[in-house]
Amino acid sequence: MFNKRKIFQTINVFGVSNELIDSYVERSEVDEEFNRALTLKKHIIVFGSSKQGKTSLIKKHLPLNDYVKVECTPDQKKRISINQFFDR
Repeated sequence: MFNKRKIFQTINVFGVSNELIDSYVERSEVDEEFNRALTLKKHIIVFGSSKQGKTSLIKKHLPLNDYVKVECTPDQKKRISINQFFDR
């Protein structure tokens, strides 16, 4: 008997992505706290430095239509007005 291993593509494991990546590591304390917060019917702000798993945490626990993602950035090219936001 042999052990089958899942083969991952590099693009699905490393790098910056808005998709749930294969290398997401569940941190039970964080995931449980996030799920508990979801039951409170309040706004939740997920913040932190790059590559900490913020997007993956959200995508793991919420369907796409159940949240609004707002990115705060100094990048002028990514900025939109509030009217542009609601016209999407």
